[in-house]
Amino acid sequence: MTPLRSGGWLTGAKMLRLFDPPRAGAKAAQARPGPRPPHRAAQAPEAEPPPGHPALVADGALLAEVREDLRPAAVRAANLALAAAPLLDHGIPYVLAPDARRPDEPERHHIAVALEHRAAVLGVLESTYAGRHVYLEPISWGPGPGPLPPAGLTAAVERCERSVRPAEDGGAEDDGTAQSQAAQQRLVRGVRVFRPFVTAGRTLRYGPEYGCEIKFWRPAGDSGGSIIPYGDTRAGWWVPSLEPAATVGIAGGRHPVPAAFTRQLIDDVDFPIDAVYTWVDDTDPRWRERRARRAAHAGAGAAGPGHGTEEQRFRNRDELRYSLRSLAMYAPWIRHVFLVTDDQVPAWLDTAHPGLTLVSHRELFGDPDLLPVFNSRAIESQLHRIEGLGEHFVYFNDDMFLGREVGPGFFFQSNGAARLFQDDIIPPDPTRPEDDSYIAGQKNTRDAVAGRYGRCPTRTFSHAPRSAHRSLLRQNARDFAPELRRTAAEAFRSLRSLSPLTLYGYTAYLAGRAVFADADEVFVDIGDPQSLRRLPELIAERGPAVFCLNDVTAGLIDPADQESAVRTFLTARFPVAGPFEKQDPDAGYPPAELPHAEHPPARRPAGDALSAPRPAGAGEGSRTAATAG
Repeated sequence: MTPLRSGGWLTGAKMLRLFDPPRAGAKAAQARPGPRPPHRAAQAPEAEPPPGHPALVADGALLAEVREDLRPAAVRAANLALAAAPLLDHGIPYVLAPDARRPDEPERHHIAVALEHRAAVLGVLESTYAGRHVYLEPISWGPGPGPLPPAGLTAAVERCERSVRPAEDGGAEDDGTAQSQAAQQRLVRGVRVFRPFVTAGRTLRYGPEYGCEIKFWRPAGDSGGSIIPYGDTRAGWWVPSLEPAATVGIAGGRHPVPAAFTRQLIDDVDFPIDAVYTWVDDTDPRWRERRARRAAHAGAGAAGPGHGTEEQRFRNRDELRYSLRSLAMYAPWIRHVFLVTDDQVPAWLDTAHPGLTLVSHRELFGDPDLLPVFNSRAIESQLHRIEGLGEHFVYFNDDMFLGREVGPGFFFQSNGAARLFQDDIIPPDPTRPEDDSYIAGQKNTRDAVAGRYGRCPTRTFSHAPRSAHRSLLRQNARDFAPELRRTAAEAFRSLRSLSPLTLYGYTAYLAGRAVFADADEVFVDIGDPQSLRRLPELIAERGPAVFCLNDVTAGLIDPADQESAVRTFLTARFPVAGPFEKQDPDAGYPPAELPHAEHPPARRPAGDALSAPRPAGAGEGSRTAATAG
């Protein structure tokens, strides 16, 4: 089939015109627990940036600061500091409460304040941030006014409530009448504090959904304790007391927490998790020469089509750079990254970074006579030999990306069990000469598991990041020694090898060390024109937890146009430079301090959440153990 040229397909420039996600507020990135007003900013007139403030730009109805260096956890932590600082400065008591979430979601918090301090909180927020680039959004059970400049907060609350005050403040009780219920809907029960940010290309926005909410907890009456006004916490909707009992660390700052939130919960993942990447640069002439020599020695049949030697399997479009960016953006809790290569190093990689270790194939393989290899299965058979690798890790190919914030529970349960994502059915017939090496490897692995355990796997696993236990990979190397030695010795895939990670998945499951979970993923065949057209959706929605850009189909798209489209997408999807990249002197990193006038008061909690990008795993936005206070 004739490849489509640039006139019939999307070049990078054409794709960039498609990367125009909805304006801030048009759709929340993720649902939040509890009642909340619809966001009306999308219908409001477009904001006008003030003269002489080039860092602020209009982004729908909001003014956003242009920043190219911020990640989600840092923005959330900064907004937490903005919300807490005026309370600290004015002696208003508060505690931090963890919002309810699924185990696979990242941890989030709100500030809990007793309802009796509501008027004081509204007043100090307005006075502290009047004239500054901060938005305050009143939250009630019904529709609210949306994000507001600080100077209009108290007046907007009065208009919203129309003189209705909570019963605890002497207002009307909810007597069940329609008028009373409508009044209850209008009561302001919280305030969201945030500063909007946007990248210069407008492909990454941090709006209200990244803000910190101050919720006004009401007394529970005769039963004692306090009740959350909307939403839920990880300990439920009621706590015996809001009195501080300990402090908790968030991104370098410490905040008080009540006794109800000091205990380790059953689904808390509290063990370290590493990441392992494999990568190859097909443009390296020395690597290409090694591959050609090895292919000639192996024979044309062993290195022909269907044996994993197709050019697109090795093609490097700088995906590794952006996959590592996604890791820093959406999984900052990763402890350490191990990069396995055939003595190749990307020019942009900061090899001196303390959170990164390069692993050569020469270090990985116990038998140097097996090298060089150009077979991912051979490499995967040796991952347990990585020196310093932790027990729990997540394995990435460089074409795999995180698409949104995830917690450690996305990959591992708190009891240590790996969460694995199943995919296609393994054909039930035996391995045949006409099978390609992928299908043959899955069939061989199925038969090896069935032969040892008497149970027959029926499905493959998704081409997505894989959770794994180092000790179980080591055990498989012993239990399936002949099969895995043969796999490690194959420079190119053959019809006899196993898939080490499929083998791990089923042996871990049968050992009670893994569970099968629903995959939240998108697979994009960047060789297929229809599939490639989905890339703009991944800019606008940012919904799937993981996605993969894999070269399956060949010959339908001009390679230059394909590369331009993929690079344009990756740059737009992950515009924030990662911690493992060499500092670009022209990019202005580390970022300059924000103007002093924009800082919260000096007595804010310790730790600057808007500091330079941190190493992955350095604790950005992570929760440390509660300390008695």
